Amino acid sequence: MILITGGKGQLGQCLKHFLPEAVYVDVDECDITNESQLFEFSKKFRPQFIINCAAYTHVDNCEKEPELAKKINEDGALNLAKVCNEL
Repeated sequence: MILITGGKGQLGQCLKHFLPEAVYVDVDECDITNESQLFEFSKKFRPQFIINCAAYTHVDNCEKEPELAKKINEDGALNLAKVCNEL
């Protein structure tokens, strides 16, 4: 099974044309910034691959909210790497 985070975003939506069989999730189903939730989710679904399309991409807002941008774009990616390491 292929898990794609950020499934409701622009990139995630584009991937649906190429990987229709993948499982697409977004923050309302699996918050990549919440390490324990992410680990529980991955234990439940046991994906073989994870493609991260989740990101905080509003440049102007990233400048206004750098902590939130870091939490999503850096910490979230790190959490996904930890999950992949466990799988």
